[in-house]
Amino acid sequence: MIQVVLPAYNEAASLRELLPQLTENLRRERLNYVIYVVDDGSKDDTGNVVKRYALKDRRVRLVKHRQNQGLAEAINSGFKKALRNSRESDILITMDADNTHLPGLVMRMV
Repeated sequence: MIQVVLPAYNEAASLRELLPQLTENLRRERLNYVIYVVDDGSKDDTGNVVKRYALKDRRVRLVKHRQNQGLAEAINSGFKKALRNSRESDILITMDADNTHLPGLVMRMV
């Protein structure tokens, strides 16, 4: 399984575009996946965007920080969550949630 960690701070607009693109790429490759979006205390609609998308794709999960803890802690929280739910053969990756990393790069990372 591929487990993707997306640290996010005020990325509602970017995630509206990124999540459909990323899930479509993973489905096209016929990969089993889970995406953890770590909302790092966002002041915008980031958490709600993820929750709404998760209703369409249950493999998208929200990890929520009440207040901003910074990029390193957001990645750390996402990886901890992924590791608790992983097997030895799983692949864990992280990408920026601001849609600056092309979703197609997942296959190169894998």
